[in-house]
Amino acid sequence: MSALRVLLLGERAHAATTFPGGNKWIYGYNGKYPALLGPLNLGYPSMTDRVIIVKFDDRYAPGIRRIRNQVFTGEQGIAQSIDFDGQDAGAAHVLIVRDGECIATGRILPDGHIGRLAVLAEFRRQGFGAKAVLGLVEHARATGLERVYLGSQAHAVGFYVGLGFTPYGEPYTEAGIQHIHMQLFL
Repeated sequence: MSALRVLLLGERAHAATTFPGGNKWIYGYNGKYPALLGPLNLGYPSMTDRVIIVKFDDRYAPGIRRIRNQVFTGEQGIAQSIDFDGQDAGAAHVLIVRDGECIATGRILPDGHIGRLAVLAEFRRQGFGAKAVLGLVEHARATGLERVYLGSQAHAVGFYVGLGFTPYGEPYTEAGIQHIHMQLFL
């Protein structure tokens, strides 16, 4: 193995190492003990990646809608009336743009509720989901929130645990998909 590199994601230090064959992995604290968190690919092949916090306005709403329609309506079969619930105008949205294309989004409501995290299929498992969540967490910190929370789809709980979130409460079903409440104190 090569020497470790320390990365700062939010306020958490993580280490990255290269295994034989060139595979890079990131590891850190998963909430209970040190663990491998997954492949290290923070999506930097393009120097034009941008992570921005935006409003749901005429400039950014089309890109946000396109991502959410593809992921939630197209892939998961969630009705647009559930996804576009009337709360977007009052939320701050993270938008990740690569080479001019909107590829990931999420939102945070004024009370700290993170939701609607979506990454286009061809950009998944490249670190963009983590970038989006961490962008929303940093926005929450900057606006003085002490806690953020979300409803994680059951298959994504490990992803959020790796970012420092902890589950609480009982599982529930929303839009026909099992969820669990998760929170992060800032």
